[in-house]
Amino acid sequence: MSDKVTAPLGDKQIIIETGKLANQADGAVTVQLGETIVIVAAVAASKAKPGQEFFPLTVDYREKAAAAGKFPGGYFKREGRPTEKEILTCRLTDRPIRPLFPRGWYNEVQVQTVVLSADGENDPDILSIIGASTALMVSDIPWDGPLGAARIGRVKGQFVANPTHSQMIESDLDLVYVGNQTDMVMFEGSAKEIPEAEFNAALQFAHEAIQPVIQAQRDLTSRAGKKKREITLNVVPDEILNEAKYLAGDRIVAALLTHGKLAREGAVAAVTDEIAKKLVEKFGAEKVTEFVLKDAFYYIQKESVRTLIMKDGKRLDGRGIEDVRAIHSEVGILPRAHGSALFSRGETQAVTLATLGTGEDAQEFDSYTGGASYWGKYGRYSVDASRANGQSGVRGAVWLTRDGSLRPPKLGLLSYMVAGFDPQGGRDILFVPVGLNYDRVLEDRVLTAAVSAPAGEKPRFAFNPGVLVGFLLRGLWLRLRGRWHRFG
Repeated sequence: MSDKVTAPLGDKQIIIETGKLANQADGAVTVQLGETIVIVAAVAASKAKPGQEFFPLTVDYREKAAAAGKFPGGYFKREGRPTEKEILTCRLTDRPIRPLFPRGWYNEVQVQTVVLSADGENDPDILSIIGASTALMVSDIPWDGPLGAARIGRVKGQFVANPTHSQMIESDLDLVYVGNQTDMVMFEGSAKEIPEAEFNAALQFAHEAIQPVIQAQRDLTSRAGKKKREITLNVVPDEILNEAKYLAGDRIVAALLTHGKLAREGAVAAVTDEIAKKLVEKFGAEKVTEFVLKDAFYYIQKESVRTLIMKDGKRLDGRGIEDVRAIHSEVGILPRAHGSALFSRGETQAVTLATLGTGEDAQEFDSYTGGASYWGKYGRYSVDASRANGQSGVRGAVWLTRDGSLRPPKLGLLSYMVAGFDPQGGRDILFVPVGLNYDRVLEDRVLTAAVSAPAGEKPRFAFNPGVLVGFLLRGLWLRLRGRWHRFG
């Protein structure tokens, strides 16, 4: 038998139901807003794997083409790897729920969200967070919830809770807020440089908007929730932790204040290795395992860093809270790239490359739940462990993220690379940021000479009319060729 609750969120009603689908999961709910429906199921292993030293939480979010009455694009007509939107929604769901599991509980947990119905106006990412919270609440999995979530927009100066995609086009704020009954847990988003006071007002508006959803989860849990299971926590024994603190004394703090990352890591390692030997001698190798040592030293360092910041006003290398590391930047460091820059802050460096393209270089993708269906600007972020962290045994760059949506990280350099129409000149223009290799852009993209601009403004480049006609004819030919392949 199913149980259902409703709660207002802005000017809409959210419907949460459990007991109808996925009853073999530890906890499962469906969440509906408008005609958008998601199912979220949570499952936890009965015991931890031998030697498990971290909390293995997996959050998955998938959008099905059938939910919007569409076929997947591409030759095979099947959903493939997760899209950028799905990956970002996984992270959006993971971040607020992860810290609320018991510390020292290492059983594997999986939270799965599948979009069952998409109306193209109400984004299911907020429903995924609410569904994950409710599924964990009604399950027997230990978890310190519930959480409420909302997207806040501002249309014509008025805050709107869970705006539709149509409303978001006119909004100058995109704020995702997650909190509990009394506190804020997480927020992220972007805005068009609204004042700090107005942003704080948006946070307050969001916190008040999620309270009915939190109360609805409590009501559903009281009616259909399972009794929480008994668990065993894998934590450092108090006697070993206290002895480690005593042996460390102020030496850990002195090591943490060492200048230079590698020197600091070496100083901390020397102290911890000495303490580890003494702990093994006193308590034995059976009690002082590698996990116990790692967990104990992590706790001691975390406590020391917090004390330095909150009481002494110092950070790891001895800098004050308001002190900034030495900053250095250069542009035009690579001859063949359209744009290149080096940014250094202390020991951290970033080399950024920019490539200018036309509308044909935009990335198109399926958007089953509404919103944007192409990216005109996007970036890749990668880290090579050997060069960035001085680690050995790892080769090649690890692709971490690529984001062209409204969520951070925003690519400030690329934000100026927008093709548009100049109403005064009657021609297409392309805005180019400072630091680009203009000669290379002109050579690679067949652009004409620069149009003069006042000092401080972005340079403008105009397309050659003949080249523009060529681009249009080529686009028409590609479209017709696609139809021939489809129906031929």
